[in-house]
Amino acid sequence: MNEWVAGKVDGLAITRPFLLAAAAMMEVPIAMTLLARVLFFASIEIPTTLAIAVLAYRWPTAEQE
Repeated sequence: MNEWVAGKVDGLAITRPFLLAAAAMMEVPIAMTLLARVLFFASIEIPTTLAIAVLAYRWPTAEQE
């Protein structure tokens, strides 16, 4: 425990840049878990919205009938 308080563990210096890099490396998998959910539903939403827009554009008007 004294090593942790001193900032050296098994000869490895625990500095602020080290902690920032470790936090950034941990953040990537966390973000990818969230993005996997969001991007999956976005990949469904975009083609569906485009299909609705195409159908609305091609919809016959009252003048054409």
